[in-house]
Amino acid sequence: MYRYAREFPIKVIPHCTESGDINDIIHNYKRPKANKDASRQSPVRRSMDKGSPNKDSRKPEGDDFNLTAKDAKANLALVAAKPNLNEVDLKNATSEITHENTAKLIGLICHLSYWCVFGHINPLPLDQYHMKQIFISIAQIQQAFESKYVGKRVFVTFIMPMIVLAIRIEVEMIFKNSYKVFFSKEQHEKVAIKQINDVITRLIDPNIYYSRLSFFESGREAINIKYEKSKRAKNSQNKFFTRSALISQLIPNPSEGKVRALFGTGKCTQAPFNSTKAIPQ
Repeated sequence: MYRYAREFPIKVIPHCTESGDINDIIHNYKRPKANKDASRQSPVRRSMDKGSPNKDSRKPEGDDFNLTAKDAKANLALVAAKPNLNEVDLKNATSEITHENTAKLIGLICHLSYWCVFGHINPLPLDQYHMKQIFISIAQIQQAFESKYVGKRVFVTFIMPMIVLAIRIEVEMIFKNSYKVFFSKEQHEKVAIKQINDVITRLIDPNIYYSRLSFFESGREAINIKYEKSKRAKNSQNKFFTRSALISQLIPNPSEGKVRALFGTGKCTQAPFNSTKAIPQ
C-alpha cells in the first residue's frame, strides 16, 4: 500500500494553485486570456483605450451575440463545478491513504470479505458474533474519517473517494497474491472480484457516494443541468433529521430523526395519567 501511495501520479489530478490558477492537464482547462490581459492593463492604458475607437470592441449582432451569451452561460456552470483542490487537499488525501487506520481498515475489509464470499467453503466458518464485531470496527474507523472532515466538501468529493479507490485496489491485490491459482482463471477472477467489490460497497459506500470522482465523469451538459437545478432547489429543514448511512447500517429500520428528537426532550412522557377518562366497565 505504501509503494502504491508513493508511485501515485498525484500531479495529474486537477487542482488550484495558491495563486488561483487551475492546473488541469487532463481536461486542458484554461482561463480566458482576454480577461486576464485586460486585468493586467494599467489605468492609463485603459483610459486611452476608452478614447480611441476599437474595431474589435463592437457588440456582436444577431446570432453571434446569442451564441456568445449561451457559451458564456455554459462556461459559468463549468467554472462553478470545477474541482476546488489545492496542494493541502492533495497532501491530506495522501496522508489518509498511507495512514495506519487505512491499513487497519483494509485488513478488516479483507477479513470480512473472505468470510462473506468464500466462508461457505470453509469447514469452520466464522460465527455471526465475530463478523458483527468486524463490521462495527470498520464502521468506527469510517466514522473517524467522517468526523475528522465534518462539514468539508472536499472530503466527499475527493478525499474519501480516493480512500475507497485505494481500498478496492489493495483488497484486490491481497486476494490475487494470496490465492494465485484460483485467480489465475479468468472466469473465477471476474466472479470473485465482482462479489468482493459488492461487499466493499455494502460496507463503506452503500449509497454510492464515494465510488466515483464526479468531476472526472461529468460532461458539460450534465454539469449545466446540475447547476440549473441547484439554483432552483429549496432549502428544507427536514434534512436536519435525516438518517445517516452509518445509522442505517448499525440499526435496522431506524426511526425518523424527528421522533428521536421528540423522545430526547422527554416531553412525550410527562403527560398526566389522571387526566385520562376511566375505561367503562
